This record gives sequence, C-alpha cells and structure tokens, in this order.
Amino acid sequence: MTVHPDQYGIRTIVNVFDVPIKFEIIREVRIGLDTSGGDDNVCGVPTLTVVDMAASKLLANSDRCMQVMSVSLPRAVVWTNIRKLKRVIS
Repeated sequence: MTVHPDQYGIRTIVNVFDVPIKFEIIREVRIGLDTSGGDDNVCGVPTLTVVDMAASKLLANSDRCMQVMSVSLPRAVVWTNIRKLKRVIS
C-alpha cells in the first residue's frame, strides 16, 4: 500500500476483498469547523456537524465546477447553469 500525504490530505488505495477502493482524508482550510456534539457521532466516532457536512460538500462541488470547463459542454451553458444555481441559493 502506498500512502500519499501532502499539505491537503492523505490519499491511498485500500483493498477490500481484493477490490481496490480510493481512500482520502482531506484537510479543509477554507472554513472553520464546529466541534462535534453528541448527535454528531456514528458508532461512537465523532463526525462533522450537519452544517459542516453541507458546507464541505458545497466547497467540494465548487472545486469541480471549473473541471466542467474541460468537457464538451459550451461554456455559455455551464455559466447559465451556475447563475441559476446562485439564484436558488441566494
């Protein structure tokens, strides 16, 4: 198993029943995270709060937005959809 640590997180491949699974632990520095409470535990393991999960998901998706520019969709279509999304969020 090769582990790839860097300033952004840790990445590796884990084999489960001979099936390779990409495993990442990512360090998010763009937002501060709240302390987990009693309701934020799964099987005794602290997890992100619901707000932090939503915020981190939005940030992850915002990073992928620019990747869309490399696909065959016209940029005008992409930006039209982004503007629609911004109106819904606002």
